[in-house]
Amino acid sequence: MSLSNLWDAAWCVRLTETLLHFVWQGALIALLVWVAVGVLRRGSASARYTVYLCALFVMAACPPTTFLVLDAPREHAPAVAGASALAFHYGVEDR
Repeated sequence: MSLSNLWDAAWCVRLTETLLHFVWQGALIALLVWVAVGVLRRGSASARYTVYLCALFVMAACPPTTFLVLDAPREHAPAVAGASALAFHYGVEDR
């Protein structure tokens, strides 16, 4: 990856999607940690530390993994067909 790729529009969109996905991923991990620590409230500090440490590693792995998964080829529904059908319905003509 070169420095010129940092300004590529597709790369920026993928990075933005990755960060937006990390918001819900981080919230889900935090919720699971909160539940696990609540269960381990009377447990040892070592067990709670292990839960926190595992959550930290999982959170650190989420953004790179999501970034790579978003790069995978995916099947898209034809958006143009939907847009043209909508334009036809409302009587909009192409210019």
